[in-house]
Amino acid sequence: MPRQRSDHLTDRQEKIARFIREWIADKGEYPTLSDIGAAMGFSARSSVHYQLQQMEQLGAVMRAKEGRRSVYRPMT
Repeated sequence: MPRQRSDHLTDRQEKIARFIREWIADKGEYPTLSDIGAAMGFSARSSVHYQLQQMEQLGAVMRAKEGRRSVYRPMT
């Protein structure tokens, strides 16, 4: 079982949140599920979606509609 952080995110979820923040800072836009999956080594977008849903329930990201796709904004 992954180690839980004090804010209840797993190590993997912490890495995803950090990746999203860095992507936004570098590119000025939100990463796609495919972008996140490629960076995290996931073979399926559904794995990324699952992690983001869990993170949303914990308040670490917020889902928003931007244009034609949903994006996840980090809350911290």
